[in-house]
Amino acid sequence: GRVYRFFNDESAQSQTVKDVRRLLAADMKTFATEDLLNLIAHPDRRVRQAAQFSLAQRGAVSELIAKAVQVDAPQLARWHSIWALGQIARRTQYTDDLKPVLQQLVNDSDTEIAVAALNVLSEARDTALGPTVNAAIGSNRP
Repeated sequence: GRVYRFFNDESAQSQTVKDVRRLLAADMKTFATEDLLNLIAHPDRRVRQAAQFSLAQRGAVSELIAKAVQVDAPQLARWHSIWALGQIARRTQYTDDLKPVLQQLVNDSDTEIAVAALNVLSEARDTALGPTVNAAIGSNRP
C-alpha cells in the first residue's frame, strides 16, 4: 500500500518544530545532565526518549533517583526517570541503591508512577522483592 504524508506548511515552520528538529539532530551525549533531566519532560516523545537513553547510558543514577521521587516533577519526567533507572539496572544488575527507591515508588500517590516502578522492579527477578511486588499487585488501588 501507499504511504501518505500530510503536513501543514505553517506548522512545519513553527519554532516548536524547528526546536524538535534541532534536538533530534543533536548528539545528546554532549548535553549537560541537567539539560537532559529537563528534556525528559519535553512534549515530544522522541526528545524525551533520546534524553532518557542518554541519561541511562551515562549512568546518572543519583540524578534520576532525585527526579523520580520528586513529587512535584512532571509525570512524564518521573516516568522516564524510572524507565532510565530500569535500563541502568538491567545493564548493571539491581544495585542496593536502586531497589529501595523503586520499592518506595511502588507506594507513590500517583498510580501510574507506582505501576512504572512495579514494572521495573518485576524485571529484577529478585525473590527478595517478591513481597513488595505481591503486595502491590494485590492492593485495591485502581
